[in-house]
Order: sequence, then C-alpha cells, then structure tokens
Amino acid sequence: MFRKACAVVLACVFGFFTVPRVVFAMQKPSIEISSLRKNEYQIVIQTAIRARPRALWAVLTDYDHHGDWLPYMTQSNVVARSRNVVFVQQVGQVRVIFITYILRVTQQVREEENRCLRFKAIEGDFEKLEGLWTISSGAPGEANLRCGFTMVPVRHPPAWAVRFVVKRYLAAMVERLRSRAEQQEALQSG
Repeated sequence: MFRKACAVVLACVFGFFTVPRVVFAMQKPSIEISSLRKNEYQIVIQTAIRARPRALWAVLTDYDHHGDWLPYMTQSNVVARSRNVVFVQQVGQVRVIFITYILRVTQQVREEENRCLRFKAIEGDFEKLEGLWTISSGAPGEANLRCGFTMVPVRHPPAWAVRFVVKRYLAAMVERLRSRAEQQEALQSG
C-alpha cells in the first residue's frame, strides 16, 4: 500500500500522471525591434489582454500612478492637461550588465477616442521618442493592445544593449499592464 502511494505521489510530481485542470494562459507579448539607422530603432509590441478596452484604457491613462506599479518606472506625473492633451514627466531606471541608467522624459500625449494614445517626447533623454498605443476589441471580454514607436536615444548605446533593454524591460512592462488591466476589469465587472 505504501509503495502504491509513493508511486502515485512520484508520478504526480514528475508528470507521469496528470490531474485534469484548465489553464487560461495568455500569450507573451510579441516584440519586434528594427534598426532604421545608426542609433534609431522602431519597436512594435502587441498582445491580447483578458479585459475589455475600457479597463485597459483606464490603466494606460492613469499616468500619475504608473510609477507606483510599472516595473522600472520610478516616477510618473501629469504636469499639464488641456482637453485631450496631457503632458507627463516620467523617470525610469534600467540596468545593463553592471551599469544602471536613469532615463528621464517629458511626453506630450494626445488621447484619441478612448482607443489611441499618440505620444511624443518633448524633453529628456531621447532625441526622438514618438509613437502610438492602440486598443481594439478582441475576442469577447478581451482587448488587443499594440504600441509602435520610433526611438533615438541621446546616448549612443550599442545595438545589443538597446535590444536587451527593449526585450527585457518592455516585456515586463506590458506584462504588468496586462495584469493591472485584468484587475481593473474585475473591479469594473464586480
């Protein structure tokens, strides 16, 4: 009897025997990085989120709290607002090998129809940082999130460092956006 019990436990632990369960896993964000010219990059991020577009919009436009929950962002504050244009100052921190970089940016964000955010750096550590976040309806109860932007850092980091930072930090940021939007959806639904 003891041997049978041990065999069942070992089988469960090592996966020889599976207990039926349902797993609802979303795909990881798709991230594409293209080098346009020396020190100029185009980045496209896409993912599906188990939340309706309005919940995702609420999270994306909660600028004053991005520094509280987005990984690697230490500060985010609205400094001015007029109708559908918002000016946001943000500070972030990224680590590449043994060096930590502090990145600062002030962005002009134009909110369009609760579905698009056009952003453009007007000050900070980027010669150019501009792009578009778009939210569209996906499968029932889901939203599709896409962000495409062009970036030219003031510093001239090697291409491998840019790819490392984009893949690591933006993937973590989008995962956190997804989690936060799904929490927001639960609050709005419940």
